[in-house]
Amino acid sequence: MNNKYLLWLTLFITGSTSAQLREVWHSGSITLADHQVLVGKLSNVGAIDFVVFQSVEGKATILAHKIKSLRYYDSTSNINRQFVSIKEDNSFQFWKLYEVVIQGKAKVLRKQKAFDLPNSLHEINDYNYFILHDDELIPMKKFRSALYPKL
Repeated sequence: MNNKYLLWLTLFITGSTSAQLREVWHSGSITLADHQVLVGKLSNVGAIDFVVFQSVEGKATILAHKIKSLRYYDSTSNINRQFVSIKEDNSFQFWKLYEVVIQGKAKVLRKQKAFDLPNSLHEINDYNYFILHDDELIPMKKFRSALYPKL
């Protein structure tokens, strides 16, 4: 009886997960690091530090270090989204994509905490928030001590 239950549970989880993993495409544009602009369909935006780009020429995976910024319209949330690529401050040359939440002299950015299915990202707690000021990425929890005295 336990084996039959586990089989049905496995089939249910596999079926529901594969349904959620369908690619979601958004019309948008990517500005590359060399200032070339690509216009087409974007997928996997924000989930991982690369974007799948599709145009009439075909599909291509573009890694974060080749991207300057990207924009697309999210029809589900009825919002224009913008992402910027930022180099991490460590010994490796590692770039990440951050969503711009608030524009200004000091931008508020956010990054998914972990790879989650896009449909599950609804809460503020699903993201880490940062402030980008003078090309310095500061975690939001350090705003008061690190950035506020400079303003």
